[in-house]
Amino acid sequence: MLEWILSSCVLILAVVGLRYLLRGRLSLRLQYAMWLIVLLRLLLPVSLGSSRVSVTNALPQGVPVFSEASEPADTLELTQTAAAVPFSGEPSVQPGLNIEELLFALWLIGVCMLLLWFAAVNIRLWRKLRHSRRMVSIENFPLKVYITDEAETPCLFGLLRPAVYLTLETPLEGPALRHVLEHELAHRRQGDHIWALLRGLCLVLHWYNPLVWWAASLSKRDAELACDEAAVRRLGEGERADYGRTLLGLSCRGRPDLLRAATTMTGGKRALRERIRMLAKRPHTAHYALVLLLLAAGALAGCTFTGAEKTEAGPPDALDEPVGDVASSAAADWEAAWLEFWDGYNLAEKPQHQGFQLIDLEFDGVPELIVWFAGGPANMYSELYRLDEGGAELVGGYSANLVKGETGVGDPWPEPTYLLVRSRDDGAYFWCVSSLSASEQGSRGAWVLFQGGRPVELAAFEDGPGEDAGRQAAWEQFDAAYELVSWNSSASTLSLFDGDDISRDGLEGLLEAWTEAGAVGA
Repeated sequence: MLEWILSSCVLILAVVGLRYLLRGRLSLRLQYAMWLIVLLRLLLPVSLGSSRVSVTNALPQGVPVFSEASEPADTLELTQTAAAVPFSGEPSVQPGLNIEELLFALWLIGVCMLLLWFAAVNIRLWRKLRHSRRMVSIENFPLKVYITDEAETPCLFGLLRPAVYLTLETPLEGPALRHVLEHELAHRRQGDHIWALLRGLCLVLHWYNPLVWWAASLSKRDAELACDEAAVRRLGEGERADYGRTLLGLSCRGRPDLLRAATTMTGGKRALRERIRMLAKRPHTAHYALVLLLLAAGALAGCTFTGAEKTEAGPPDALDEPVGDVASSAAADWEAAWLEFWDGYNLAEKPQHQGFQLIDLEFDGVPELIVWFAGGPANMYSELYRLDEGGAELVGGYSANLVKGETGVGDPWPEPTYLLVRSRDDGAYFWCVSSLSASEQGSRGAWVLFQGGRPVELAAFEDGPGEDAGRQAAWEQFDAAYELVSWNSSASTLSLFDGDDISRDGLEGLLEAWTEAGAVGA
């Protein structure tokens, strides 16, 4: 959605800039045609491939999430830090507020409301015209012509069978009638009755964006300019001045309604001045302006119709090799940094320490450190640290609903298994921690997705004895969005848990083992 918004805004600003830069150097029909590329981008909610020149590369590279039909009862809050995690005997259950879902719901409500209003405006106009119209016979004119007291100015209205509607003040003979009919016939030839409908649809989809409303207003003005040019071309240069006088008599009657799917001659004073000025100027397309327009259109299409260049978090070739492949001097630096961090760590203020885990969540060869603690008889919690220039930084933590062994309290904590998965949406790689356990009371489990050290999604289940419906549903939900690449995480994670040496010496040995695993992979 953000890609759609950003690319649309950039494209609108660029086309508006070209409109003013090349004004008077392009034919008015070509100036109107520039809006076609904007129309396509506003109606196309997806990007066509990816490119390094795409404007959406400016957006932070987010993490794709899969949608859930219903929120699991055991959904856990994943963004809390260690200080915010309660250490009660029950797992921490907090239904988090999903801002993206809230914004999407607001957008959808706005779309529905404006769509109803758009339909109501045009149905009301159709009914008023239908009940007040009276047919006028015009020889050698391809469209039906009606006269009505419900139209503010002459207009073309109708999708499948468009007709011309004249006001009561419109002369029914003479040059003024000829000018009006040629103008509305030009609208029909340009397909403006369809453009008006699509323009309204763009406003419905992008109701929140003032740039889209501005673009709709400018494109409607350019449609009138193009029709003026086409009408004068068919009428002949000798009627240019008389055509301008007809415009002055019929057009300056308020501002156009952008949600009306009618191609009216209505326009404000500013738009009317522009039309008269362009009639006097008689713009033609300069060759250099055409070349510049074509080059700009190609560049804008490449920048705004494509998505951000995809970057993979980890190459598939690395799956069967240890991740810790770094130079020995660099390894010594981060080993010393982790030991210095642990020397200053105050375990006295923490609950029972249960283990260490090293995992390269950022795929840069330098492992992050996960410190596990007991959070109660049926859950654990972790603190996730990573190294930066200033030392170790706490980047988050999460509560994990893990059952101890098969009998519950008293057995060693099960070691979480890290899986490597790939998004089916864009091919990006993620780590996923899988915690599955069973007892006489049933089974439970959770999958937590990581990228760059941040937990981003949770699928959880809990089944009674002999049941597997919850697990199956959770896995199908997960599998629909992510492809399992490797069950074996031993080459990418190293752990010490309850029952091992989880002292400083144990951590030092774990760090050395990581480095040695990297040396073997080299």
